[in-house]
Amino acid sequence: MAAVARNFAAIGRSLAAMGQEISRLNSEIEAIKQAKPAAVKLTETGELRLRRYLHERIARYFNNRELRELMNWFGVNPENLPGDGHKDQALQFVLYLIRRNKISQLIDRLRELRPLVEWAEQM
Repeated sequence: MAAVARNFAAIGRSLAAMGQEISRLNSEIEAIKQAKPAAVKLTETGELRLRRYLHERIARYFNNRELRELMNWFGVNPENLPGDGHKDQALQFVLYLIRRNKISQLIDRLRELRPLVEWAEQM
């Protein structure tokens, strides 16, 4: 009987230690959830907002043919851009021009082609 009591006592101590460890780990998890590491940006940058804004507007106000013509005007072969579908092509086109620092030229051209549409301010 004494051996059983000792086993129950040992199990009780183990459970208490596990409970404390679980509490400690839960506290660490909460601290990690609330921490905002400097390397992680939780908000979009202006460039990301502009990129999204432009590609959504281009996809809305230009049909497939017009988008291809716009790409050709910039010397971009639509066949060389990845993406399936109209919206993907618009996004890839905007990304292509961002990489080549041609966004201000794109906005100027968009304003020429669709003067009644409100286009983003230039970067």
